[in-house]
Amino acid sequence: MQGMFFPHCAGSLKMDNYTVKIATQAKTQMFEIFTYISRTLKAPEAADRLLGEVEKTFFP
Repeated sequence: MQGMFFPHCAGSLKMDNYTVKIATQAKTQMFEIFTYISRTLKAPEAADRLLGEVEKTFFP
């Protein structure tokens, strides 16, 4: 399911390396999104998959 959420990142793509810094507010908002998906939408598996995709994409 590679590239399901980020299709432009699928396959072999040469990219430069960058350091990504995420602001505290952004971390809080991402946590709120994952919590909303998990609890409000009652889809914890979907939240886990999305979190995994975000981690693989931004923190390989």
